[in-house]
Amino acid sequence: MNAQGATLVRRDSWATPDLAEAYGHLQSEYGASLRIRDSRTQARPLRVDRRHTPAFQCHDVRLPAQLQFDVEDHGAVVIASLQAGTVTATGDAHGVSYRRGDVFLSTFPGARYRCHTDHAWSHAVTIPVRVLAESAGVAPSALRFQSGNPVSASAAEQWVTMLDAVERLLADPVTANPIVLGKAGRMLAAKVLEIFPATRTPGTDHPGRLVPNFLRRAIAYMEDNAAADIGIADIAAAVELTPDGVAYLFRRHLGVGPLEHLRRIRLDHAHRELLDHTPDVTTVYRIAARWGFPHLTSFEEFYCRSYGQNPQVTLHAG
Repeated sequence: MNAQGATLVRRDSWATPDLAEAYGHLQSEYGASLRIRDSRTQARPLRVDRRHTPAFQCHDVRLPAQLQFDVEDHGAVVIASLQAGTVTATGDAHGVSYRRGDVFLSTFPGARYRCHTDHAWSHAVTIPVRVLAESAGVAPSALRFQSGNPVSASAAEQWVTMLDAVERLLADPVTANPIVLGKAGRMLAAKVLEIFPATRTPGTDHPGRLVPNFLRRAIAYMEDNAAADIGIADIAAAVELTPDGVAYLFRRHLGVGPLEHLRRIRLDHAHRELLDHTPDVTTVYRIAARWGFPHLTSFEEFYCRSYGQNPQVTLHAG
């Protein structure tokens, strides 16, 4: 790597079979208080490999043991993509379990929960809250996430694809330069705010809350079928709950009913189409109607409350 790239992308790693030694590393790097729940005579080492840039870090975390952490907010957001093993987070009187292929926030503003790992290996990214807040256009103290889970399975796939591309940039001495890495950091921050519902987008603020699996599955189903004619009975059937059970989950954890949340998802799809098109190829009315808003006046009012401008302005700026 050239001298400039070596300065901008700093690499370090540690590996140890000693859980007590690993405790110190993990606590200083991730703000996690380790509770040892694993006893072994011959153990594979716990290992962390990190790539540092001025705006973000990428790291592979291998924890081939059964461990328990107390996790608290430490001024950064960590987005984990689980490669192997399991991770269970418990808090707010319920738990969320993750397996290979899942993407989730393991640390976020207001976080306070207990985490259990079982031979987990994750590919993770750390972004300071100040960087995300700058991207969101809010003060760092105002940034809160409604959920530690992506809004849909496709959103999680988008994150993995982007992260693979960023890792290639870090590995190439030609692209490890200030302009490219600065742009990569901004792209990662924007993608986090896009796929994890935060207070900068329409919704209800629930700092530090863990969303249960049933609700996560229901939201994923709604996102994947937003263009279809679905109702609460369809959502309930998809997650194997009663309609009343689904309604309770949404009101308990998001503060809105399931159909109101579906309406917000469809509004977000309409917003993306407005950004991607121009007035010479479509109209606000056509986009609104396609996403279930047949009355233009009410759509404009809903859109203005959510995005701070008339949809006609968004379309003309596309």
